[in-house]
Amino acid sequence: MRRPLFIAGYVFFALLVSTLSPYLPLRPYRFELIALLVFYLGFSMPVSWGGPLVFWLGLIQESIGTSLHGLLATSYLASYLLLRLAKKNLFLEGFIFKVLWVFIFTFGQKAVEHFLLLHAGFGTPGIWIVLIQGALQSGLALLLFPLFDICLREPEDA
Repeated sequence: MRRPLFIAGYVFFALLVSTLSPYLPLRPYRFELIALLVFYLGFSMPVSWGGPLVFWLGLIQESIGTSLHGLLATSYLASYLLLRLAKKNLFLEGFIFKVLWVFIFTFGQKAVEHFLLLHAGFGTPGIWIVLIQGALQSGLALLLFPLFDICLREPEDA
């Protein structure tokens, strides 16, 4: 019962932060808290439960925020499945490896997002914004992944 309540509360908090982000002092940088949860689930939750949950999280983020016509939900699901594949085949269990993967996937998602904005005729801020965003997400992962370990771990059998 603790997991669904934590995920619901975390999603509510993440959506609140994304709603208030234009008023925060770090305006060009966005903290994508739901993406961090997706990355964490990629390291810890099996595909049978994690896949639908991640797709649902992407749809919620897209419904509340900007509409990318399913791109966000699809990219979250692709990131989740790639992390599951990397965990299974590359055996990346260390905390530092997880933070490194957060940087890589954030960089990849932001690069695709900026490419699509550029293709749609909007200007993009450049590669430095994408690199800084990846570094900020990785730093936030250093703080949030231990919290996720505590709140989302399996209850021990008594």
